Amino acid sequence: MRDRHDPEQRIVQLRQSLATVRPDLAGLPIALALHTEQSNPHWQRASAFVGDDWVAKFAWTDAAAERLRAEIALRRALTGHDTGIPVPELVAASDEPALLISRRVPGSPVTGAAIARLAPHERLDLARSVAETLRALHAPSVLTLVRDAGLSLAAPTPQADTDTLRQRFPRLVDDRRAAWVERWLDWVDAVLGEPLDTAVFLHGDFHGHNLVLDERHTVRALLDFEESALGDHHYDFRYLPAQAATLEFFLQVVDAYEPVSGASIDARRVMAWHVRTVLGDGLWRSEAGVALPEQGTPQGWVDQIHDRFATLGIPL
Repeated sequence: MRDRHDPEQRIVQLRQSLATVRPDLAGLPIALALHTEQSNPHWQRASAFVGDDWVAKFAWTDAAAERLRAEIALRRALTGHDTGIPVPELVAASDEPALLISRRVPGSPVTGAAIARLAPHERLDLARSVAETLRALHAPSVLTLVRDAGLSLAAPTPQADTDTLRQRFPRLVDDRRAAWVERWLDWVDAVLGEPLDTAVFLHGDFHGHNLVLDERHTVRALLDFEESALGDHHYDFRYLPAQAATLEFFLQVVDAYEPVSGASIDARRVMAWHVRTVLGDGLWRSEAGVALPEQGTPQGWVDQIHDRFATLGIPL
């Protein structure tokens, strides 16, 4: 009997969906993109390369399919409009079965190792391109397009709320780090409790592996809009403090974003979302027995957050 998480079963499911939506693609080779199976039905979805030219996204639970349908509706709303957001071409989409097919965009993701290999002027070019992508996302005209299409957006949902982190994260670290975490979470609640002037359209999952770069270190594609939301523009910056070994790249993106967007960046709000993101990611991975990326540990991640606060000069 096959394991229900068998990748071959996923490929069979996808091929069946392709046979319904795009029969001409159903016989092509299929390779699943890197994916970690999770018990939470919300995340039971994946992407796969179909032949050389296509990428398909599919789901195998109702909860995950609902999120995928939301992305399909959003992609349809953006198609045909010059938003400046580098969205891959929408080739086909179906609500039932929930299936999204895009043209594959060649390139590489933004990783810490890739940033470290860049010359200073190349790193600055990349930061400017990332900033321009964020500016395009947050433009008022994009939110208008989404609303005109009749789509509603919820508030963004990071990996964990502060109450959950208070209850369950401290046992992963020693007493000294647990005290830091508890102090940070009180601070996060206070910072994110401050009112916002304007809500913008958010990508919701803006990290390096959802960016595709060309050889000129320019963002050629932005992927995965399943977590799109309405809210604080700082939310889309939440992964950037950890994108490279130091905060230099994050600060370069901020410096490039502010003049082109006309919006200011408050490092406190970015770090508040960052704390919830990093600790929440560390919590679910640890509890699920999933390795933290790059052989990380909860203790090490807490130390890195501590160093980022110190570098930014944020008093706690």
